[in-house]
Amino acid sequence: LDAADGTPVWQKSAAGPVVASPLLTADGMVVVGAWDGYVRAYDQATGEERWAFGTRDHLYASPTQEADGTIVQASTDGSVYGIDPRSGKQVWRFDTTDPIRSSPAIDGAGNIYVGGGDGRLIVLDGRGRLRWAMRIAAPPRGTLNSSPALGPDAVAIGDSNGDIHNIPYEYCLRGRGRTDRRCGKRRCSGQAQISRPTRS
Repeated sequence: LDAADGTPVWQKSAAGPVVASPLLTADGMVVVGAWDGYVRAYDQATGEERWAFGTRDHLYASPTQEADGTIVQASTDGSVYGIDPRSGKQVWRFDTTDPIRSSPAIDGAGNIYVGGGDGRLIVLDGRGRLRWAMRIAAPPRGTLNSSPALGPDAVAIGDSNGDIHNIPYEYCLRGRGRTDRRCGKRRCSGQAQISRPTRS
């Protein structure tokens, strides 16, 4: 829409509902996912589709972007994807076993925080490798569908039971977190798959 008067400038459609918020990038793209499983990048000015990347299930989560430009998209197929912003090709993928509806958040060091469908807060590095994970949501509805909020000292996230959790940064890597049974890489079923697409 034209910002001055609301006049439509362009419109595009996906093969399913769009429930995620679009990402506007500094280099002039609108990036958004849809229920058809595709995240698409459009030119902000013209609406021309620059690329489309297919996941294996619906997209509820909104995309975000790393400092190097990599688009980060979570999917209900249980994976978090790193996507090259120029080509739309996969740079890396982190797989879990449960749907992800939480939109990822990225801190100043490039760490990626996302809520898992199995109730774990998952923290990845900028290449999609697991740093740590912590199971914080309990049954009966032990899922983390809300998006993490990054505060000065901790990560806040809500669960499907209606509880809000505040987890200090690096909790599972320091002090008593090292022996907290809710923490640990070993109890995380996910794994990273890293590829290096040709950049144009």
